[in-house]
Amino acid sequence: SMIRLILAFALCVVSLHAQIPGVTLPPANDGKLRIIAFGAHPDDCEIQVAGAAALWAKAGHHVLFVSVTNGDIGHWREAGGPLARRRKAEVDEAHRILGIQGVVLDNHDGELEPTLENRRTLTRLIRQWNADLVLGSRYDGGVRVINWPLDRLLLSIFAARYVQAITGMPISDPTGGFKCFHRRALSSIGL
Repeated sequence: SMIRLILAFALCVVSLHAQIPGVTLPPANDGKLRIIAFGAHPDDCEIQVAGAAALWAKAGHHVLFVSVTNGDIGHWREAGGPLARRRKAEVDEAHRILGIQGVVLDNHDGELEPTLENRRTLTRLIRQWNADLVLGSRYDGGVRVINWPLDRLLLSIFAARYVQAITGMPISDPTGGFKCFHRRALSSIGL
């Protein structure tokens, strides 16, 4: 019926303009890039992407860092809520200094699963941010990859060795992660 169609349309409009908790969405069509970076823990993006993020922010572009877990384990002295709160405070301060925004999702460190719900959450963040550039990581050397079929694992190993041979990079996983750059994202910082 017409009422259901109107309600469905209204729901779509509301979801398109849904707010990311704790984040101010940039104005639409302001001519600036929207960059979103994902890291497994609070401090991953801040360590790996902070330099470029600072340059983008200085140029007026919009940058959002997302920590996919809350970082509540992995410290020699602290764990649980106190560690998660400390790490959140640290990245909040880093975001303030960099002139960017950030979100720490409330998933326990070491317990994140590739569920449909988690994939939908990340997709929703990318769509709500309306990202021009998406950055993320996969794993670093020494970390075991779980549930990859043999052909995917062999492809990853071959690609890593190929990149190392061509570039001479002494990095254990030069193909790690995903980086989706739009040309204007790189040119905005002189690359």
